[in-house]
Amino acid sequence: MVLTCIGSRFKSTLFGTVTVLCAVSLAACHRQPPSAPPTPASSVAKPAAATAPVQTLPQRQAGLWSIIISESGSDDAPQVQQLCLDALTDANLGVLPNELTGNLCKETVSATAGGGWGLIAECHRGTAGVYEYSGQISGDYSHDYSEKVRLQVSGAALPQMNHIAHYTVQAKRTGECAADQSPGDLITGGAKSNLFDLAGIRRPAGKRAAAAPEPSGD
Repeated sequence: MVLTCIGSRFKSTLFGTVTVLCAVSLAACHRQPPSAPPTPASSVAKPAAATAPVQTLPQRQAGLWSIIISESGSDDAPQVQQLCLDALTDANLGVLPNELTGNLCKETVSATAGGGWGLIAECHRGTAGVYEYSGQISGDYSHDYSEKVRLQVSGAALPQMNHIAHYTVQAKRTGECAADQSPGDLITGGAKSNLFDLAGIRRPAGKRAAAAPEPSGD
């Protein structure tokens, strides 16, 4: 007897036609290949988290810089100064370009849609308090830029030092330092002082300035 698979039944060609229900062996006629088991969730590859690139400000060119700092709402005239700048002084400048507080500050820089930079900084200055800056910088920064900064001082030992101020800075490289000028020299109204001396730190050989040792009292 020969059995042939037709649909879900067998057909017999011997001693007449007999139809029977397909047995278990018939299931092979329509059996689909077994599907792969699902991949455990723990083994599914996940996309790497996007990491924002670290933003840094360009290095300001060495030379003589003109600096104008205005305070909003103040009756005082804008500060007009000149600064003899080199790479080491540049690395140690604070948010405002006429103070050497870079080694006291933690800064975060972000690029803005307009091609400038956003800046947030927190500077711990001992008994002078915590200086928190936020602002925007425009220009190429390397030789000509403007800066709008909000400053909030809190935690100062003298209560009157705690305040909020808004500054506008215009800074531009105007040429080379004069022969009698040293890096860090700040000229205000013809009077010259050095930022490293004003900050009480010695000028090191490395990138960052180091605090001057405390007097021993001997």
